[in-house]
Amino acid sequence: MRRAAIEPGLGLALAGDFLRAPDVPTLAAAVLRAVERLTGRPRLGFYLHGRDANGRGAPGEPSRAASANVSELFLARYEREGVAADPVVAAALTRRRVTSNLDVGRWRATDHYRRVSSPHRFAAVVIAPLVVGGRVAATLHVGDAEGAPPVDPAEVALVGTIAAAATLALEERERDEARRDEALRAFAALEGELGGGARALGAAGRGRPPAGELDAADAARSLVDRHGETARPPALARSWPAARGAAATPSEPADALAPLTPRQREAWPAARGAAATPSEPADALAPLTPRQREAWPAARGAAATPSEPADALAPLTPR
Repeated sequence: MRRAAIEPGLGLALAGDFLRAPDVPTLAAAVLRAVERLTGRPRLGFYLHGRDANGRGAPGEPSRAASANVSELFLARYEREGVAADPVVAAALTRRRVTSNLDVGRWRATDHYRRVSSPHRFAAVVIAPLVVGGRVAATLHVGDAEGAPPVDPAEVALVGTIAAAATLALEERERDEARRDEALRAFAALEGELGGGARALGAAGRGRPPAGELDAADAARSLVDRHGETARPPALARSWPAARGAAATPSEPADALAPLTPRQREAWPAARGAAATPSEPADALAPLTPRQREAWPAARGAAATPSEPADALAPLTPR
């Protein structure tokens, strides 16, 4: 068995590789390939605790995300007995650090060894827990058959380095999932408060943005600022041509006011009355949102014809 040394930067290089994995099964398979390449140990497994291979909550028995060079018969026996029933796994879960069979007193005398490990001639076992957010999110299983060199401290340290890189990747994935979940919950609350406005915009081709939708976009935009593209609000600008069609003259007919909230429409006559000169004094802009007021000078300037130039759409989302 040929084992690699822990070179400076090894952990960061591994983490970079693992972070590129598009999903948990691919991440688990990449981790096992790294273990086999660096340690020379062939019998490998990666089990998720509290989640299934798709990242969904799965309380109870750990679920296998990947395995290598072990038979289906062994896996069936191992998982039927219970992964946590493995005394090396149990010790690793308790200690929260890399644990080998040498850390378990009288390992070969345990019932689990006699029923599961011995029939498949296991002689060396190393288990590394991946702790994310204070809980064990996964366990990395490394094993070898009779005749292989015993586990030593250098190997334990090497497996620990690989596990640390895998933990970083798994932690980042769970952080991304938490951000998406938070954004979805915020959108659900936003829809409830605004009467399902975002659902109504899904049928933009059938009509105008409902009243209050610009307020919904402003609130949703703050989610985008915090959560990125995963929180992108519905495409308001797509329905704008219908709301600003040929009948929408500078006299601002009622249908041109559809994107405004009810309170904005009530205040519009006063804001557009005799006192509202083209210079648009500040009090005439009071019914608009801050973002609408910022874009108003350009939208109401000499270039602002009924054809609605691009800058007049500034208060809307890019889509």
